This record gives sequence, C-alpha cells and structure tokens, in this order.
Amino acid sequence: MAARRKSLSPLERDLLKVAAEKPGGVVWLSEESLDTMSSTYKAMLKLEKLEFLERRGKDALRWRLTKAGKAELKETA
Repeated sequence: MAARRKSLSPLERDLLKVAAEKPGGVVWLSEESLDTMSSTYKAMLKLEKLEFLERRGKDALRWRLTKAGKAELKETA
C-alpha cells in the first residue's frame, strides 16, 4: 500500500505560485515581518522541509523554488 502525502494548504500553494512567478523563483521575508507573518514563515519552513523550496544565500529568510516545487505546482493545477 502506497503512503499518501498530505496535500498542501491554500497558503502553501499560493507561496509556490508566487515563487514560480518571480525571477529565478526566489521569494523572501524580512526579519521585521516575522512577528506579523508567522503563519507565512511556518508555511515556508514546511515547504523547505518537503524540498519544494531551498534556502538561498547568506540571508536565512530567502528561498528558491526547486524542481520538485515546480512539479508539485503542475500536479495541483
């Protein structure tokens, strides 16, 4: 029996879509926004754990869309 992966939340899907629309697939959050956007930050961390996003550069709040993330977008579209 194959394991079924839990589907992405609407926020997580929206974050992948935004990343796909940005040049280079890069999205970021500012440190100042962490208090007000905690659910967005948690969604980014979950997408990173699922390997749909990967951290970029020295800034720990910058991610790039991966090939797996692009494939997930195509599957859910």
